[in-house]
Amino acid sequence: MKGSRYKIYFLFFCIFYQLSSQNEALLQVSKFGANPGHLKMFIHLPADTTSLSEKKLVVFLHGCNQNAAMVSHESGWNELGDKNGIYILYPEQRKINNPASCFCWYRPEDSYPKKGESASIREMITFACDSFKIPISEVFICGLSAGAAMSVAVMADYPEMFKGGAIFAGAPFGLATDAWSALLRMGKPLKLSAKEWGEKVEKIHPDYKGRYPKMVVFHGLQDHIVSVENAHSILKQWAWVTCSDSLPRNTEKNFAGLSNVTRYSYFDKNGDEKMVFYEINHLGHALPIDPGIREKQGGHSGLFTANIHFFGMYWAAKEFGICK
Repeated sequence: MKGSRYKIYFLFFCIFYQLSSQNEALLQVSKFGANPGHLKMFIHLPADTTSLSEKKLVVFLHGCNQNAAMVSHESGWNELGDKNGIYILYPEQRKINNPASCFCWYRPEDSYPKKGESASIREMITFACDSFKIPISEVFICGLSAGAAMSVAVMADYPEMFKGGAIFAGAPFGLATDAWSALLRMGKPLKLSAKEWGEKVEKIHPDYKGRYPKMVVFHGLQDHIVSVENAHSILKQWAWVTCSDSLPRNTEKNFAGLSNVTRYSYFDKNGDEKMVFYEINHLGHALPIDPGIREKQGGHSGLFTANIHFFGMYWAAKEFGICK
């Protein structure tokens, strides 16, 4: 890695700490490498980096009509980062790319390897890892809605870059090819087999023989924007590429004492957990949060969150093994 060169770039082009309206400290990086998708990059540095023995990076992709400042506040990831020594990277869409600020997860020219927005996100991750000496083996990605669908795409594009991903109300890779089909299929998904879904991923890099990251899916049963069937399609797709069970081996009802949450886990033939599905009742199209200061609480009320006494980001971090 070109660490010294990137350090120079970092010093000269990280132009300012941007304080959002919610007083969340984000560092904007204006030059991070090639940027064919014309995205913005923001990052939150953990409060104390001096005592970190192992550095970790979480990438969070916002949903439509959101930006980095908004989602960094509402999601609660910054607080999790401060408590657990995690760097949080927030790519941000530009309205010139999409008037609703949605990541263009459905466009092949933005969601395929080394193309458009997907390539820009990869450049941001490489820059962050080089600048802060974060092992590429300790990178995780999360997203909400369009950001979740793009997260699946980026995991499919560069599986070697991620240890795991958490998808909140997302969609499988290859669900749509343009904005119209995306709008249609979010509510009325394609009905494909695991093999058909999986081959959409395999076709973009047929010679890849490495591992695919762990997939954690969160979806509300009252989501009227993105059908929960899309969550099942993601699980089918990932079951194929990870060679894991298509049906859950373990089911935990009343997860963490919550009657509205069921956790399903899926394993490969070696007994390794490859996928987890959190099925959440009484949740619509929003991030599940539980505002408060206790260990398992977090997040802030906003337009794109729902207080259902279940802090999804905390449980994503637990699934990743990066939360104390």
